[in-house]
Amino acid sequence: MKRLLLLLIVLGAFIFQTQAQTDKRYGFTATIRVPNTKKEVLLDSTLSWVKATLPPQRFTSHNIDETENLIAGRGSFTDDAGTTNFDLTFYFKDNLVDMVADNVAYSQLGRLPKKERTKGTPKQRTKTYLTKLSSSLEKHLTSPQL
Repeated sequence: MKRLLLLLIVLGAFIFQTQAQTDKRYGFTATIRVPNTKKEVLLDSTLSWVKATLPPQRFTSHNIDETENLIAGRGSFTDDAGTTNFDLTFYFKDNLVDMVADNVAYSQLGRLPKKERTKGTPKQRTKTYLTKLSSSLEKHLTSPQL
């Protein structure tokens, strides 16, 4: 009986330690449909939006592949809860743009004391930021100038 209890304690400690070391990561996907638009036009328009909207300190593009129809890079978002880094990729098909944020990781760099922070968790704030980015991209792609 003592061995079983000891085994359960060791197993519980192992599970607790494993869960504590797991990074809390999640992804974000937004799909934007633009009727009667070719993927080449969407790629060029999205690239101009990225250059106009995301400054180099917020988004570093590391792959623009016109044959694979994607733009990939590393994005960041900083607020009073700290800094969030994520992989940001745009995939293109005819009439469709997928904006995918993946490998989201939080850092306490630049974090304000708890009393000075606004409401919300870093995950909620990052999701709100990415939602605003996707709606801005959608407005840009669906504007009459395209």
